[in-house]
Amino acid sequence: MNEYLADEKNSRLGRFTREIKLANVNLTFITSSVSIYYLTGILITPYERLVVLIVSENGRIIIFVPKLEEERIKENSKKISQRLEVVSWDDKEDAVLKLSNVVKNLGLRSISNIAIEKKDINLATFEKFTNVFANIRWKEADGILENLRLLKDEQEIKCVSSAVAYTDKAFEYFFKCLGSGKTELEMVDVVSTYFKKLGSKIEGPSFEIQVVSGKKSANPHGIPGSRKIEKGDFVILDMGVKVGGYCSDMTRTFIVGNYSEKQREIYETVLEAQREAINIVKPGIAMQKVDEAARAYIESKGYGEYFTHRTGHGIGLEIHERPFVGSQNKNLLKEGMIFTIEPGIYISGIGGVRIEDDILVTDKGVKVIGSYPKGFESCLKLVDEYMSE
Repeated sequence: MNEYLADEKNSRLGRFTREIKLANVNLTFITSSVSIYYLTGILITPYERLVVLIVSENGRIIIFVPKLEEERIKENSKKISQRLEVVSWDDKEDAVLKLSNVVKNLGLRSISNIAIEKKDINLATFEKFTNVFANIRWKEADGILENLRLLKDEQEIKCVSSAVAYTDKAFEYFFKCLGSGKTELEMVDVVSTYFKKLGSKIEGPSFEIQVVSGKKSANPHGIPGSRKIEKGDFVILDMGVKVGGYCSDMTRTFIVGNYSEKQREIYETVLEAQREAINIVKPGIAMQKVDEAARAYIESKGYGEYFTHRTGHGIGLEIHERPFVGSQNKNLLKEGMIFTIEPGIYISGIGGVRIEDDILVTDKGVKVIGSYPKGFESCLKLVDEYMSE
């Protein structure tokens, strides 16, 4: 059964149409390609052109696309539902004005309010909407969509799990190739080459691969460069891939060569903080409690000031999406949520450690998706023949 069919009771588009009816919305404009893909399974890369999925209270569902996308979208829409209509606009036309004419022909008695997804619309475009659609009360559709996307269905969980499995194997490959004397960018190429070997099994990396080493690893968002990895360095590898449109996002920290007791203490503090956070995950727990568990342990070891970011973020069609696991989020965990738990310690002049896994909330508690080891002994690369002279 096609999960996107609008006339199926439990489909994504079906659930969404019920939600907007409950919100007393006459009309909804979905404008981000990610949300359109989530609801319909149709992938569009609009670039600067306007794309809108129109969902009407009278049951009309229209995808409004640039003319150059029309034939491809029509072919895809036939596979999804006969109810999904395709209307196009030409580059010679004013897209928003053309959209208003489409709305006039929907057969609605009146339109007093429109819910719009603002996420991917700039201010200039939204101002144009408000000028063309006069005397309309605008509501946000973002919240309704985000609430639906919070809980992953079976197919989504399968895609994320597959992406994580390939990331696990990439970590193993990276570790085999890791050595002193190689540059950060050379190690990025190692991962990129491995991803290319996977071919059509993945859709590529879910974000830019991060390899930072030595003192640079004290920057959580450090940029890989020409720095050579040296004996005694922390090396952070943060990466993920996409499968079926869904992302993985994982981080491991390695040590090349001999290590200091200070490095071991920092590493094991981060690892235990992650365990503390994972262990309290279950339905009904406030997300801020997950953040507090990791933060409290790091603070107890005297490193609180060096944990400078939230504990995690949701993953799915986007690499960062709800839920956000931070100190201000009082929302409760629910079965089907997937998010990262990634505490870190970053000390200028020494380096940084981050350990990140993708977490699924289950009916019984928690499942860590992925299996690449993270004990202290697993992070060591003590192979003398790789050491630079």
